[in-house]
Amino acid sequence: MIFTLKRRQDMNTTVWSGGTTTQIAIFPQDASYADRKFGWRVSSAVVEAERSVFTPLPDYNRYIAVTDGEIELIHKESGTDTALRLPPYVPHYFDGGVETESIGCAKDFNLMLRKGEFDGKIGFSEGETELCFERDCVCVIYALSDARLCFDSESADISSGEAAIAEVQKGGRIAINGAAAYAWVHACANAE
Repeated sequence: MIFTLKRRQDMNTTVWSGGTTTQIAIFPQDASYADRKFGWRVSSAVVEAERSVFTPLPDYNRYIAVTDGEIELIHKESGTDTALRLPPYVPHYFDGGVETESIGCAKDFNLMLRKGEFDGKIGFSEGETELCFERDCVCVIYALSDARLCFDSESADISSGEAAIAEVQKGGRIAINGAAAYAWVHACANAE
């Protein structure tokens, strides 16, 4: 298993209409979020505005989960508003092309996936968690507190706000000891 560590200073933080967002990982590595020419992206955002509108991303599916605070999302589609309160650590999946408004201030963890090309999920570890992978993928682990990670026979410590990115083969395992958010991503079957 190949893994790399990303320290806070290696991550790019930018301003958006509702606060700031920190890009943890993007594929391909030289892709630009602003150009919307990426396969997938993992980020963490701080929502500072009481009301904000998400950037429309019609070519992407999205996962979001609150890591601190609580927000309400309002999806506006086909003349219908659907409101959903997001409690901490509960992933919410939605079409990035749907107009979405956020109410409340929070920190969150995000995964964006180009439709038809990539699939994945997000999850959380609050103590000791072992991730077992049924297919080749990339796993991004973002520490919410200091955490120890074990990849096969190697281990690494990451501090809160730091990340590890692992290329995992089918049958691979990663052990997490500490609070962390994680995303795993793989190519869609029809895109391979």
